[in-house]
Amino acid sequence: MRFLSILFILIFSLTSSEIFSQRSPIKFGKVSEEELTMDQYEKDPEAAAVVLLDYGFSKIDYNPKSGFQLTFDRHCRVKILSKEGYDQADVSIPLYFDGSKKEKILGLKAASYNLVNGKMVETKLKNKETFTEDISKNLVIEKFTLPNVQVGTVIEFSYKIQSDFFHHFQDWDFQAEIPTIRSEYHVLIPEYFHYERFVQGYIPLEQEGDVKNRIINYSTSTREGTIANQHTMGAGRIEYRENYTKWAANHVPAFKPEPYLSSPRNYKSKIIFELGNLKLPDRPIQVIMGTWADLNSSFLKSESFGISLRGSNFLKKIVDEIVSDIPSIQGKVSAIYDYVQNNMAWDGRNRYFISDNLKKILDEGKGSSADINLLFANMVNLAGAKVEPVLLSTRDNGYVREQFAMSSQFNYVISLVQFDEGSLLIDATDKLLPINVLPQRCLNGRGFVVSENNYRWADLNHGAGRSKVVIYSEGELNITGNLHTKLTFTKDGYDARNFRGKYLIEGEDNYLTSFFAGKDWDVKSKLFESVTEIQSPVKESYEFTIDKFSDEIQGRFYLDPILFKIIDDNPFKSDERIYPVDFSYPQEVTYISKIVLPEGFEVEEMPEPLAIALPENAGKFMYNASKVGNFINVVNQFTINKSVFVQQEYPALKEFYNIIVDKQKEMIVLKKQ
Repeated sequence: MRFLSILFILIFSLTSSEIFSQRSPIKFGKVSEEELTMDQYEKDPEAAAVVLLDYGFSKIDYNPKSGFQLTFDRHCRVKILSKEGYDQADVSIPLYFDGSKKEKILGLKAASYNLVNGKMVETKLKNKETFTEDISKNLVIEKFTLPNVQVGTVIEFSYKIQSDFFHHFQDWDFQAEIPTIRSEYHVLIPEYFHYERFVQGYIPLEQEGDVKNRIINYSTSTREGTIANQHTMGAGRIEYRENYTKWAANHVPAFKPEPYLSSPRNYKSKIIFELGNLKLPDRPIQVIMGTWADLNSSFLKSESFGISLRGSNFLKKIVDEIVSDIPSIQGKVSAIYDYVQNNMAWDGRNRYFISDNLKKILDEGKGSSADINLLFANMVNLAGAKVEPVLLSTRDNGYVREQFAMSSQFNYVISLVQFDEGSLLIDATDKLLPINVLPQRCLNGRGFVVSENNYRWADLNHGAGRSKVVIYSEGELNITGNLHTKLTFTKDGYDARNFRGKYLIEGEDNYLTSFFAGKDWDVKSKLFESVTEIQSPVKESYEFTIDKFSDEIQGRFYLDPILFKIIDDNPFKSDERIYPVDFSYPQEVTYISKIVLPEGFEVEEMPEPLAIALPENAGKFMYNASKVGNFINVVNQFTINKSVFVQQEYPALKEFYNIIVDKQKEMIVLKKQ
């Protein structure tokens, strides 16, 4: 991407009806006695720290030496209220670079302030106490830790980032993991730069704006810069508008993740900028963002993406050997899936461009998500199946904003394979998942299908399986209240994957230690079946004795017939829910318990049957207890049929869980005849 830079070399003058300037509302180092003595934030008394002020100002201004330039100023002050807030002293500043061009930090200042014997003591950060960490080919992070931090410390830092990358305009977070008393962000942008803006979150923002006129009288020479490389001489006058906007928020609560929440990046209150187009004086408009059609075309032409799918001769022989005796397309794709899983290991990196040529990737036997999934797609293509790559953003990377046709939103790629009876989304990175189930990290809204003829969006949840568990317990109660039982779990879908991950990685001994933690059971035997057969459900079985399974009170025996509660505790504690509830995938649990009573015992009280459902059949729960002869039978069935519940559905969902928890607490009362 190249941007225009005009060098004013002879005469430069700037006039304006009112030249705009904006500074932080507080002065660096001027810490008040109230800030130093503060020991609690009244709106959040449990807060470990609180942001006193977070100020930011981004502007695109004209520099006679270098042309238009983007600068970002930040000034932040934080109060440490407890030891748990010490991590606020660790500061990271991301810096973008491309080749020899890179963003620069100017004027970094940082200090901590403590009250000692009634006087403020300042400890400054030294230059040697900063360091740089490489993150990716276009990103480094400047890091430092504020010195002499203790409970009661006020920390403060400020800096300026100077940048030539107008497409890298600073976003702004109004919300953090700790509460914020005041956050404000100012931007000043010439009319030549059009940015799309997206405000997310649930915090109300103050907003104000203004337009300023600027006039430049000049004698110029244009030189090669970051947009154009023409050389012309001339003189003239430019008059243009600067658009100023300020957003601010007061007493912003800490962002506190709730149960079943996707990435916090989706919900923290912030404003996001994306450069849409550029229109400099006497120049045609330059589209920066483009369209999804443009993005689709660029990926198809990329050596590291689309071109890699058009055939690799060295793979042809391998593919022919794999599929030669398999008649169906489904069978061929499954065989290739097995081959890739057996010969490739995911290195944990999320990418959408391959890192090297496919032969070297296969020879090394490991690679990123792009290395593995584009290798798989290439082999499927050579086998004669229609395959298209699908760009997506993983759950921890946040949602894709479909109004912004920007490749930077994606961080992962999978495959969409077409069959006569339909299509299947496939990811070959997880050795513990069958071909028809996507890893949980991929279940995040919609993915973009890159296609020669029909680019489009695909619902990623269509690639989700179900979490399905059947629990069967068959036991015999003796007259002393001890229970001897056999217990079997049959797990399928994501529950099978979760079991295999723990069992195979941690080992059987560690798994059993965790499984029986807090349970005083005398285990007689155990059995695990189909652990490595990922296309099949996994089964785990136990035989054990529980002493004093029923409690005797005044001649009556109180029996809890459910060894494993479907829902032991309601995870939804809040009265209201700010964010959607995201289960990732549908869930299904069936619990069947059969208990043989000792001779001479009868049932005095049995829980009433119950059947409830959420609106539109989004969830169901059924409970039924019965006695047939000397057997007690209890059946529980719990189902969540959709992945995401919006905030308006939360009260019904919370009450649904409350009812289930309460129902599973009910006892069966026995007495001797």
